[in-house]
Amino acid sequence: MTTHATTQVKSFSFSGGVQSMAAMVLAATGELDYRTFLMANVGDDSEHPAPCATCTVTRSRTPKRTALSWWCWTG
Repeated sequence: MTTHATTQVKSFSFSGGVQSMAAMVLAATGELDYRTFLMANVGDDSEHPAPCATCTVTRSRTPKRTALSWWCWTG
């Protein structure tokens, strides 16, 4: 039997809503212990365009010094 090494990633599921934005601000200021934010869009007909736009704008405006990682998937 082959054993594969795995790495756990502590991540926050980002939706682009008010709570996600608040969590990101808290993480950026060091008050919330998350550094990786994930957002997945499974297709243009599945996700409202507003959260996708919020993700794109917020990602572009997040200062590099916050050390937050962004991963936005689109289907």
